[in-house]
Amino acid sequence: MTDGIRKSGIAALGDKPWGTHFCHFYETKEDLLEVVVPYLKAGLDNNEMCLWAVLYPLTEEDAKNALRAAVPQADRHLESGRIEIVRYSLWYLRNGVFDVEHVMDACKDKLREASKKGYSGLRLTANETWPLKTDWKEFSEYERKLDHLMVNERMIVLCSYPLATAGATHTFEVARIHQFALARRQGSWQVLKSISPS
Repeated sequence: MTDGIRKSGIAALGDKPWGTHFCHFYETKEDLLEVVVPYLKAGLDNNEMCLWAVLYPLTEEDAKNALRAAVPQADRHLESGRIEIVRYSLWYLRNGVFDVEHVMDACKDKLREASKKGYSGLRLTANETWPLKTDWKEFSEYERKLDHLMVNERMIVLCSYPLATAGATHTFEVARIHQFALARRQGSWQVLKSISPS
């Protein structure tokens, strides 16, 4: 594996370069864990610092237990801070409100921390909430700023969205602002959309 190409941990994706920012649509908690846990395991196996921001249907304890079932020495990785599992609200919100600059600063801090500690890079994932109609402007700004931040950084990001609470318009918009989308189709995970990097 060359330095710029990372194992995604997801069979449908294969290896991806630093700067990859994609989304995943899931129906059940099991669907969510089936993609996120191998994605994080691949990061841990390849000397990356990992962060998992969890939201319903997962609790922090659910996430830790799923990680323990798949990753040898998961507790050691958690204790050392090599992987951090945090509530969605702590990562994305400031005073209960989504704050783009707060999230960008947190990403930059984690990138610096990963570099200082000698990790190959940073792997992030979050199971997201659907933005409300009034939040689309902020949400789009966040995604644009995250893409800009990732261009020259050793960072990979996976955003997971529940299909049960999404309309077709929201699903399309979320897929459009990510490099590609992953969803279960006829029983297997498939890449639904892909664009060439600019």
